[in-house]
Amino acid sequence: MHLIKSDLTNALEAAFPQFKAFLDRSDDNNLVLDFPNPSSAFGGLVVQIDNNDIWFRSYQSYTACGIDTLEELVFFISKVLNDEIIVAVSMNNGEWIETAWNFANEGFVLPDGLENKVYSWSGKLDYSIK
Repeated sequence: MHLIKSDLTNALEAAFPQFKAFLDRSDDNNLVLDFPNPSSAFGGLVVQIDNNDIWFRSYQSYTACGIDTLEELVFFISKVLNDEIIVAVSMNNGEWIETAWNFANEGFVLPDGLENKVYSWSGKLDYSIK
């Protein structure tokens, strides 16, 4: 699928009108969306495009994940905004080990002996295990 930045910005604005002021329509970078959420550790939503690959992440380090289609991106964002999809980041002495995105009602199997942090859009489902 050949994607151009305007495809993403138009699709995101149509699906999420609240993103309009946070969409980057310039041609000089790969940023598509930077939608802040200062009320939670999740921090915000970022969407980027790189060589036709769509990347989604929170403001937290090591949370980037690849998205295959515009439809999947819209689905994923809607679930994140409703706390139906959350992210877990596992670290060992400050070194990143793994990241997992999952449906909130399914939870995670987190590695033992690591620092595991789970983030949700609202912050209500956040927790840490050390």
